[in-house]
Amino acid sequence: MSKRGKVHHVRKNDFAFLGLLKCASCDTSITAEKQKGHSYYRCTKKKGPCQEKHYLREEVLTKQITSYLQKVSLSSQDTEKVLAALDSEQDKARQDAQAEVSVLKEQLTIIETKLVKLLYVYLVDALSTEEYAAKKQSLLSQKVGPPTLSKKDCLGSNRLASS
Repeated sequence: MSKRGKVHHVRKNDFAFLGLLKCASCDTSITAEKQKGHSYYRCTKKKGPCQEKHYLREEVLTKQITSYLQKVSLSSQDTEKVLAALDSEQDKARQDAQAEVSVLKEQLTIIETKLVKLLYVYLVDALSTEEYAAKKQSLLSQKVGPPTLSKKDCLGSNRLASS
């Protein structure tokens, strides 16, 4: 429905780099033409005359782009080093999170033990109801106090693992 009433332009040729490049001289788009079985790229000269007077064959442009990408891309050794560093960093973060979880679990166990002992002391009538309620509230606030960690926090972010 959104395309109803609009003119659809059908392209005869699919040019690989059409719409991706700009002229270095006048900063207008580069267009492509098919001549004698080859694809040629040139400046559109939309802003007026341009210093660039020549056409560039698609094969030559492909070689230029490939050589540029090889200059800026990482070698396989560098890629392996970066991935190894990311893996070790993720492992360290996971170990730190697991250590934090174990500390919090230990604190939780201590608080629960104190609650059981407090209940026992109350049942033996060594504490009044008000004292028991105040102590219990204090221990429960400690129990809720530390931030809770989700499974995602404990295992680290999955974004690094999927990269």
